[in-house]
Amino acid sequence: MGIHKRLNTHFSARQVNFPMTLHIKIGIIGYRGFGAFCTDAFHSTGRARVVAFAGRDQVAMAACAEQYDVPFTFTNWQELVDCPDVELVHIVTPPDMHAEMAIAAINAGKHVLIEKPMATSTADAARILEAVNAHPECIVGVNYVMRYNPLYALVSALTKSGCLGKLTHVSFQNYASDEGLGDDHWFWKPEEAGGIFIEHGVHFFDIVGSIIDSPPTTVFGQTWNRTDATGKEDRVQANVTYKSGATATYYHAFNRPGLLEKQLIHFAFELGHIDLAGWNPNSMTLESIGNDDQMGTLRGLIANVDIAPLNSGNGSVRGNGIDHSVELRATATVDVGDQGALYSREVGDALVDILDKIGDPGNHTLRVTTSDGALSLAVAVAAARSAASGRIENVNH
Repeated sequence: MGIHKRLNTHFSARQVNFPMTLHIKIGIIGYRGFGAFCTDAFHSTGRARVVAFAGRDQVAMAACAEQYDVPFTFTNWQELVDCPDVELVHIVTPPDMHAEMAIAAINAGKHVLIEKPMATSTADAARILEAVNAHPECIVGVNYVMRYNPLYALVSALTKSGCLGKLTHVSFQNYASDEGLGDDHWFWKPEEAGGIFIEHGVHFFDIVGSIIDSPPTTVFGQTWNRTDATGKEDRVQANVTYKSGATATYYHAFNRPGLLEKQLIHFAFELGHIDLAGWNPNSMTLESIGNDDQMGTLRGLIANVDIAPLNSGNGSVRGNGIDHSVELRATATVDVGDQGALYSREVGDALVDILDKIGDPGNHTLRVTTSDGALSLAVAVAAARSAASGRIENVNH
């Protein structure tokens, strides 16, 4: 039986006069670090209140709960799931627990927000999908914050508009720090995290796949381990092919000092290219060539785009085996501000997305569904399988 402590005993989550815009009461399984960050982000929406934490360290959890005026704390996560004051369960734990917790919450009639990855195996993802289908009254999402990033949304709109021609290739490079990841951190334990493809790579398999908007078909994965005594798998790479013919390369390394972290993503189109900077990008540069119609579309999507006549050539270019009539060149730089503030807004937007679906289930479409979570996980699992076999693997979805 877990310990259940109620703080501020005069307080009742059912009696407090929250703002009229409040729509939901949240219980977070995993209160430290990112859980606390999400608490701030959820409260900032004005439409939610965190009313319960679950964690193992009762003393530290009580201090965190007091800081955020959270009335209930549990050392047994199942008790949080069963708590009648909790309407939505947010799962912020090592990935190996996600499926068990999500299914328990869904079966208890709760709405759920699952941190990525939704599970560590495709079998567990399938079990979550079964629970979702059995309980359509429960709205379940996966916290893929990239889907709420305005720059990725802009790249998606540009891709769909066709003003840059077809998207042919995407290259993602992630040179991340391991300074906060001690040798005993769960991140390095495949049985808990699933490996870098699954724990981290799913973010980018998801967002890039959504922009390419074509089913992934095959993947070739590679992994590298440190040569020291730990033998940690700290670098991975996956080459993914999509049904449309587009390809993408994903490289992740967790081996740098924090001061040298760097993330770059390059989108190559027939008539242009886009570069984003940062794992959760806040700046973008674009260069393209095209005709009047294409530039008109581009101007409609980017207000500050600089468009000028081409100074050379006869107005005809050839690329990807196709002749194109072009008269103009465009360049643009877009900045969306501080990364920390951006990240907080995205987390809040992910919650609001779920709240809008709860409020209008027949008309509102979630930006991220559990099917999306399962598909990105399938790519990650195929990449890990390919790295182990040394062969190109099919993506089973």
